[in-house]
Amino acid sequence: MNAAEAMVNQALADELVAAYKRRRMNQRALAEATGMSPTTLQRVLAGRSEISGPTFVTLCAATGADPVRLLADALQAVGGMTRIEAELQASDDERVAPVSDTTATNDELDRRRRQREAASWTTEQLEGERGAAITDGELEQPEPEAP
Repeated sequence: MNAAEAMVNQALADELVAAYKRRRMNQRALAEATGMSPTTLQRVLAGRSEISGPTFVTLCAATGADPVRLLADALQAVGGMTRIEAELQASDDERVAPVSDTTATNDELDRRRRQREAASWTTEQLEGERGAAITDGELEQPEPEAP
């Protein structure tokens, strides 16, 4: 998650916590009402896990909260769309800083290209890269543990 996504995610989590507390629910009751595991629910409500659209709607339904109102309140809490857009622009500027071909080494250009590509990888691609990092290419087996 980039900074803007994390900011919105935390605001959504805070609004969801307020919604279940207004209903005088506890996390166990909310987990049962949504079918979520208590651990997953705890991570979501703490803002440590990204809140997907379906999860958001399910949590709103279980707490009786209006999803549109809750989203509007969360956006207002972070300073509105102007602030989110500014955060997104700032994170884009940091992630893909301009590189002068005359001053950057080939290694630096390759590293930045890989960063841009990795930002759009699927879970399967990421798992493949993780597997490649721990597999001996010649033997096609996991690298032996260092003594």
